[in-house]
Amino acid sequence: MAVWHGEKGRKPTGGLIRIARKKKKYELGSLPTHTRIGKEKKKIVRTRGGKTKIRALSVEFANVLDPETKTVKKVKILDAIENKANPHFVRR
Repeated sequence: MAVWHGEKGRKPTGGLIRIARKKKKYELGSLPTHTRIGKEKKKIVRTRGGKTKIRALSVEFANVLDPETKTVKKVKILDAIENKANPHFVRR
């Protein structure tokens, strides 16, 4: 199912708006990837202008910044402990 970011046909008050054109391809979005911890899997997605984006379906390592020494290290992800934005991410 596609995610559409165009006009919805409703006013903020709930009234109906008659949209005088079709849905356009540039108004399409995509569903969230929900990256998991595991062996690295990537998906290449075509974008506007023939360019590409790489979606991470699952990853094993992350770049972590140590604020005291100001160095970045590649570290293996062991587990998700907490996510205040969505507690269900920890359950996965």
